[in-house]
Amino acid sequence: MAIKEALSTKGNENTPYAALIVKQDKVIVCVHNETENRLDPTNHAEISAIRKACQILQTTDLSDCILFTTCEPCPMCFGAAWWANISQIVYGATIDDAARFESQIMI
Repeated sequence: MAIKEALSTKGNENTPYAALIVKQDKVIVCVHNETENRLDPTNHAEISAIRKACQILQTTDLSDCILFTTCEPCPMCFGAAWWANISQIVYGATIDDAARFESQIMI
């Protein structure tokens, strides 16, 4: 689901990443990066997912949630997940994998 969301950016983002937050096997939110569209370097998919999940669930404590993301969270996103008490993070690619892929498509 996160991969499909990342691909939905259709080139509008330089880094097409996505994240979703699940609580008790139910998807609460699924979003993609919008750093370019919103001109906000902090608007990574994980940050946006955490913000929206907190609003939907009306809490800042996501300890009973799982964060799924297409790439290993950067330090900023990991810190936000830690502060939100997210109990588990599952990612599809490492930061090194993503950097190699980005360098190949930028050629």
